[in-house]
Amino acid sequence: MTQTIALDQTDSQHGVGEQVRNRAEAEVLRQLRGIRFGQLTLQVHDARIVMIERTTKVRFDAQSPQASA
Repeated sequence: MTQTIALDQTDSQHGVGEQVRNRAEAEVLRQLRGIRFGQLTLQVHDARIVMIERTTKVRFDAQSPQASA
């Protein structure tokens, strides 16, 4: 499952770039805490995070009852 989060770039153009950066950093941490297996991809433009893409994976162990079903 892939989830993409785009961050609003208009804020940084109106002098509140620090707020956008703090919001982006907070969102990265929130996404990291919410993932068990998968990957988090950051898209960066001009040294700013503009998009976060999270791909989660569901794993089934061979010992798991779900894997044998």
